[in-house]
Amino acid sequence: MELQQFVTGTLEAMGGIVVAREYALCEAVVPEEAASWFQNKTELLLAFDFEVAEENPEAEFVTFGSYVFEQLMAFVREQTRATVRFADLDRPHVQHAEDKIRRTLAVQQARLHIASEQAAWGAWLVFGFRFVYLSDEREEQFGVIWVDAQRGVIDDEMAGLAAATPFADRMPYELELAVQPDLGTSYRIAYRDAALRARNTGPSSGSEAKLDRELERLEGYYRQMAQETEKRMQRKGLSEEKRNELADKLVSIEAEAEKQKQDIRDKLTVRIEVELDYAQVYFVPIIQYEVNLQERGAYTTKRLYYQTLRKQFVEIAQSL
Repeated sequence: MELQQFVTGTLEAMGGIVVAREYALCEAVVPEEAASWFQNKTELLLAFDFEVAEENPEAEFVTFGSYVFEQLMAFVREQTRATVRFADLDRPHVQHAEDKIRRTLAVQQARLHIASEQAAWGAWLVFGFRFVYLSDEREEQFGVIWVDAQRGVIDDEMAGLAAATPFADRMPYELELAVQPDLGTSYRIAYRDAALRARNTGPSSGSEAKLDRELERLEGYYRQMAQETEKRMQRKGLSEEKRNELADKLVSIEAEAEKQKQDIRDKLTVRIEVELDYAQVYFVPIIQYEVNLQERGAYTTKRLYYQTLRKQFVEIAQSL
């Protein structure tokens, strides 16, 4: 649950402690210096589900736009546009690396030589986006997107892995950085994905089909009115005055039809804005490998890293 992860992570960044009591219900203790963000309360009971909130009336229901959520967003904005966190884990180590690399690369028969092996801090950039949907109403949603800086790709699995991993504000031990995080490139990757998610998951999803149905309904309604008016104009024996009156009515029907169609377009056409709320860099210990392969007379070099949270190897594209 992205909202609950964001709230929990932000409260912990404030120096607080969050403990899950049951599904979608958490107890939080915040330090005295952060209490002013919550009406001077140092103990909070937070519900992330409407029914859970109803069953626990003493709990604060946390959703997008709620008091607690907006206070946390204000805290994030006040701190800094980017924060850095380090996984508080032991130094990385992997047994039987060659066998695991063979399975990852599916090269059981090739000659494989590990040319280099080095522990390093792998970097993941995390972007929190606010999806704003504007039509006759305003609606907001929230999304968190992780980018693997080693590979330059979206890494949705890391959100769940990181939630189960302790992180600290300081580096627990010295290691080289696997890559220098490129905030600009990673932001562009994340923004493209965020824009796609906003279109596919928000209230705009399916709005075009609904708009087409409404326009078709209006078109049929006013077409029928116009046809009935035209039939009346064709009747014999109509006075010139009556014929002019019906002609004016026909013009009015056409004008009213255009007005109604424009009104429905304004109501159902959703404009989407994707706004960056925060950015973070998460460092996780990894082990970088470069291996040489010889198979059927062909020589290749592969780059991989061992991801300590996944406990598996990941290949890095040669272009990176």
